[in-house]
Formats: sequence, C-alpha cells, structure tokens
Amino acid sequence: MAQWKAQYEPAIGQIADDVLVVYVTGKKRAKHPTKEKVQATIADCRRLYRDATKLPGEVPPIPLPSAEKSWRALVAASISGARDCLAALQHGSTKAAREFPKQLARANTRERELVRLLGGPGE
Repeated sequence: MAQWKAQYEPAIGQIADDVLVVYVTGKKRAKHPTKEKVQATIADCRRLYRDATKLPGEVPPIPLPSAEKSWRALVAASISGARDCLAALQHGSTKAAREFPKQLARANTRERELVRLLGGPGE
C-alpha cells in the first residue's frame, strides 16, 4: 500500500493544485479583467484539463474501492470544471460560468475525501 500511495499522492496533489490555481487566481483576475488576465486563466484551465486527463493513465487502480471512487470523481469533476472554464471564457457560456465553480467545489471535496481515506497530511 505504501508504494501505491507514493504513486498517487503526487497525482492527487497536482490536480488539487491546478484546481486551486484556477479558482483562486481566476477569481482575482475576474475583478478587473484584461485580455492578458483572461488568457492566463484560460492557460490555467487548459493545464487542469491536461493534468486531469493525463494523470489517471499514469497510476494503477486504487485497491481501496471507496478511494478509487473518490479518485474517479475528482478526475471527472476536474475535467468538467476545466471544460466549463474554457466554455465560459472562450465562448461566453453563462451556463458553463455557473457550473464551473460547482465542479471545482466537487473536485475539492473529492480531494479531501482521498486525503482522509489514504491517511494523507492532516490526518
């Protein structure tokens, strides 16, 4: 189990960091948007999407069913959040703009569940 956790902790951390960057910096940039700030947020959303689609293929299935379910939900919420972010910023979708923070909140909840289930930092 220790070897398995060593593979997952960086993947979970990377996606959680991406979600945090997209949410926190995106919120700050939205207060006084400029073309550069929007482009930077788009780049952050693309990074989140890229990591959420790439990292699951780099780690084996989790032997603990509840943790595997939380991992898959974290990945799904991150992918949906990244898509909503891009749709809102690039295409002006108001529906995506409403869904985007909800997906990021779901991803954050799943990350906390994984930390709890895997006995990560803070436990």
